Amino acid sequence: MKLKRINVLGLQETHLTPTHLASVQALYSRLLIFNSPDPDNAGASAGIAFAVNKAITRTDQIRFVELVPGRAALLTINWRENESTSVLNVYAPNSPSEHPAFWRAVSDALKANNIHTIDFMVGDYNLVEDEIDRTPTRPDRPSAVEALRDFRAAYSLQDTWRHDHLNHRMFTYRTVRGTSIIQSRLDRIYTSESKSRYVYEWDQVIGCVPSDHDMISVRYAPANATATGPGRWTMPLHLLTNPAFLSEIKTRGRELEATLADVADTRTPTHNAQTLWADFKSDLRTAAKKHASKTSGKLANKIKTLTSTLDRLTNDPDFATDTDLRTESALKEDSHIKSANEGEMVHPRRRC
Repeated sequence: MKLKRINVLGLQETHLTPTHLASVQALYSRLLIFNSPDPDNAGASAGIAFAVNKAITRTDQIRFVELVPGRAALLTINWRENESTSVLNVYAPNSPSEHPAFWRAVSDALKANNIHTIDFMVGDYNLVEDEIDRTPTRPDRPSAVEALRDFRAAYSLQDTWRHDHLNHRMFTYRTVRGTSIIQSRLDRIYTSESKSRYVYEWDQVIGCVPSDHDMISVRYAPANATATGPGRWTMPLHLLTNPAFLSEIKTRGRELEATLADVADTRTPTHNAQTLWADFKSDLRTAAKKHASKTSGKLANKIKTLTSTLDRLTNDPDFATDTDLRTESALKEDSHIKSANEGEMVHPRRRC
């Protein structure tokens, strides 16, 4: 959340007990966590949560409403004085037969809390609406799909990513059953029709936390939002153990020491300890960027190639029926995870 500057993260199947929640909250003080545990077995079943990044998000007027304990909750955030955004976090039941009752319960809870609009709905829906979102291809139970669609229609929610990628495949969940690899887009972000024009940079993130689900994300810029710049460049910490970089620092440092001794008695407005120190820092920044680009550039190219290969494989016309294609895709995704995790360690960062 810090590196990617995520404001709000919706989590499902958290299994957070009060003790676990207190520990997580103590470890990550920059996060504000709102948890809705399973009422019967908090540590082993269901559970949903919101994690809010306090460093970049206004938290003084947040409203958290638990709708269906462990399964559905709503978070409302005020970005500015007169503008709020609501996010519904959902973890739908595993059994399709339970979906109609679940969506009725969510709708009834919203009405009971006098909530009539939803801006975003995020979560693990444990079904797909379109056959293209599952491989091998098969439809989900019609009654479960219709229950979700009826709820979406009641709150004017749409699958904006699918609207923008009509014939594209993207899978967020993968499992192996026997010798068959099953993939599906169980995790989705729905937006209200009124907010769909303000979302951009849809992304699928293979996280560093081991999971059979990928994280999906989208950027949202409220109407008339204040523009933000790229921030200040900061040196990647891995350079502190880079032998070539450290050697260059030592050489440049010795040169600075010698020059500082020479100007002790010959100081001028343009050639003095202060200007030499400023030049030294500028040289170090240039050297750091040069060494960082060598490492991060190789990883970035590797990740870019793997991403392109994964996209080509999953959108192959025979992907749903060709076991070899799905196996190759799974192997490439494992390589992508390892490269992405390594990239988190060496990629140059920016901060405000």
